[in-house]
Amino acid sequence: MIRKNIRLRKEYLYHKSQELVHKKDQDKRLMLKKAVDNDRKVPNEIRKEADKVQKDLELADDKTLHARSHIDDEYEESNYRDPKIFITTSRNPSQRLVSF
Repeated sequence: MIRKNIRLRKEYLYHKSQELVHKKDQDKRLMLKKAVDNDRKVPNEIRKEADKVQKDLELADDKTLHARSHIDDEYEESNYRDPKIFITTSRNPSQRLVSF
C-alpha cells in the first residue's frame, strides 16, 4: 500500500510538471496567434523561437490549442464511447477484494 501511494505521488508530480511545460508552450502559441491576428510584431519573449511556435500553431487545432489538466485524462474519451463496467462477485471475498 505504501509503494502504491509513493507511485501515485510520483505519477501526480510527473503529470503536473508535464502540464506546466505544455502550459508554457500553449501560452507562447496564444501570444503569437494574438500578435498575428492583430498585425503586431512578435513579442520579445518568443522572438528567438518564433519559427518553431509558428509551425506548432499551424499544426494546432481547437483541442490542442487549449490546455487540459492532467486530472481530465480519466474521462477524456467518454464523449466517444461508453465506459466499460466491471462487475465481480465472490462468496468469500478476500480483504483486497472487499476494499476494491
